[in-house]
Amino acid sequence: MGGKASLKERRKTMTAFETLENNYIALTKAEPIDTEGD
Repeated sequence: MGGKASLKERRKTMTAFETLENNYIALTKAEPIDTEGD
């Protein structure tokens, strides 16, 4: 496994994570949920 491939996968993972985080934030803003009461 080369460093380039590793970096590519790493970047892809980060992008996916950022997308998930952004979606979560958007959901939270659109529909506030009381997580503490869950």
